[in-house]
Amino acid sequence: MRNSELVFSNLVSVLSSLGPCAVAFSGGVDSSVLARAAVEAAKVNGWDVLALTAESPSMPRAAVEEIRQTAAEIGIPHAFVSTEELTLPEYRANPRERCFFCKRHILGKLRAAAEARGFSVLVEGSNADDLGDFRPGYRAVQENGVRSPLMEAGMTKADVREAARFWGLSTAEKPSTPCLASRIAYGVEITSERLRKIELAEAFLQTWGVSPLRVRVHENDLARIETTPEWMPTLLERREELTAELKKIGFSWVSLDLEGFRSGSLNQG
Repeated sequence: MRNSELVFSNLVSVLSSLGPCAVAFSGGVDSSVLARAAVEAAKVNGWDVLALTAESPSMPRAAVEEIRQTAAEIGIPHAFVSTEELTLPEYRANPRERCFFCKRHILGKLRAAAEARGFSVLVEGSNADDLGDFRPGYRAVQENGVRSPLMEAGMTKADVREAARFWGLSTAEKPSTPCLASRIAYGVEITSERLRKIELAEAFLQTWGVSPLRVRVHENDLARIETTPEWMPTLLERREELTAELKKIGFSWVSLDLEGFRSGSLNQG
């Protein structure tokens, strides 16, 4: 067997030891590989499996159909579950522990939905590399009794992508797409209006082909655009059009981050 087959076989074994499960499914590469392995475990053991997606205010609307299509590609039954984290004062205040409050709420909703459908086990897609990053949301995973089979199987992000390629998943090269709330600087209130402005601004820049991309929000609704140096000349050349569009969307200030794209840059400093 090739190494990718061995890695994936180990993941299927972990899932088989857990029994029938529901998968917290975001449609990214981690949850896609987890869902694919859960389907395999269900076939081997003759039980059912289900993917559940939190339909959150911080999810870009364009992602809904993409997630639905990815679940169909994998061949896993799928359902959306509405969440209401914007009703939580501790989440809206946007402290550094924001992800804990968000994930605690979302996992609670997903667990209830799973149990209502007859699944006592809920699994999610954290991998072994996530232990080395600032991940307050993972505390919510542990406190809710949710299992992390990728982590339990010792799979790194590289292993996950290798498994996705082996199984021919369309998400194999998909970049990480954190929720829209992760673009808002700590201490700046999370509102549906700010989430929508981020979504519209990134969608506008994506029509130009800009990638990778983050539109981050700071106090006084300042938009800070992060992308790679290759895209900066284009953005500067078209700065009048860019500024006009983002101000039309509702931003007061528009800036270009000369340090370029950095995943998790709001955790720095």
